[in-house]
Amino acid sequence: MVSPRLIDAHSHICFNAYREDAEAVIARAEEEGIWQIAVGSQIDTSRRAIEYADRHPHIWAAVGLH
Repeated sequence: MVSPRLIDAHSHICFNAYREDAEAVIARAEEEGIWQIAVGSQIDTSRRAIEYADRHPHIWAAVGLH
């Protein structure tokens, strides 16, 4: 198993600011050995965090509802 260089323990890749280029941002992070815990804060961003975690082996989801 490959170990990460870094782990972003509180990534907001699932937020609307990344909606257009999230896949490119995720790919760049993975190329650099950066794993992520994608943190949602609403139902839609939490669902998106889960979707990313399902598709990418180095992303885990944290569901949050504020």
